[in-house]
Amino acid sequence: MKPSEIFFTTGRTFDIKYRIEILKKLRSLIILYEKDIIDALWKDFHKPEFEVIATESRFVIKELNTAIRNLRKWSKTKRVYTPIVHFLAWSKVIPQPYGQILVLSPWNFPFQLAFIPLIGAIAAGNCVILKVSRQVQNINAVMEKILSHFPQELIALINGDHSINEYLLEQKFDYIFFYRKLQGRQIYYAESC
Repeated sequence: MKPSEIFFTTGRTFDIKYRIEILKKLRSLIILYEKDIIDALWKDFHKPEFEVIATESRFVIKELNTAIRNLRKWSKTKRVYTPIVHFLAWSKVIPQPYGQILVLSPWNFPFQLAFIPLIGAIAAGNCVILKVSRQVQNINAVMEKILSHFPQELIALINGDHSINEYLLEQKFDYIFFYRKLQGRQIYYAESC
């Protein structure tokens, strides 16, 4: 966790050009490894190629295209309403990254539900710790291959069982993405506070 915190404090992720460069590189790597993604999801789930393209790889690519196209607009300072009691002042909202983000990915749509929050977190200028389900070994290997092209301080991929989840939840994160039942949400919310 410490290398991500240190990397974030360097301010490199605040640079919009750097974020766009990372997102474009991620898009090209997903396109490059799309056949591996299809094969891995066939081995893990017997998901047909069409379903993988429709619900996993191209879904993620579409999200990447949207983030790349709109990132500059999303990052702009926005003027907002100022209350009358502050008539000499003006108000604005300046988008800022949270810092260190934990993404807990489930097993059912392992590629999509890992990469969609990853894209949002990177686009916002955060560092990401991505914990994937151990139940889908083949797609985890492909995700590891894709993410090995990025600095580990920016995107760290972690494999393991539920004890790793518990360990991660004991750590301090600025934001947590997860997809779980209500009971799980309550546990993760309580852990993150």
